[in-house]
Amino acid sequence: MADTIFMIHGMWCGPWIWDNYRRVFEAEGYHCVTTTLPYHAMDPRGVPDPRLGTASLLDYAEALEQEVKQLGAKPILMGHSMGGLLAQILGTRMAFRHRGPHTLRYKKPLDLADNVGLLEKTGAPNIWRGGLFNDASAAGGGTGKNL
Repeated sequence: MADTIFMIHGMWCGPWIWDNYRRVFEAEGYHCVTTTLPYHAMDPRGVPDPRLGTASLLDYAEALEQEVKQLGAKPILMGHSMGGLLAQILGTRMAFRHRGPHTLRYKKPLDLADNVGLLEKTGAPNIWRGGLFNDASAAGGGTGKNL
């Protein structure tokens, strides 16, 4: 059975942010699930749902926890921006509440594809190469191959 990657988008975007990553990881044999945070299912040019202004991080974490429970597998959590923070909150909550078969596993995103050209495959800018970080250890990027 393929590992499942549960992809959580950030604020002011939607599951479409993961389209290129999903394609790459599915080609690597992963099962990818993209979610839509509560009150984010809208046209980006539209008027936001007024509940968006009152939703807390814990509200989002609760909704995500319910969705992950329905997967029936221990997913790898991957988050973008606020979704990264939610992945950490969700992982902590589930590790304490659901020990045993529901405990989540952790991997750094760049380790999932063995660091072999992942950013080039997705079309994402590679900020680790001569940009914000000079080496993989500073960026938390695993082995540092192809960075």
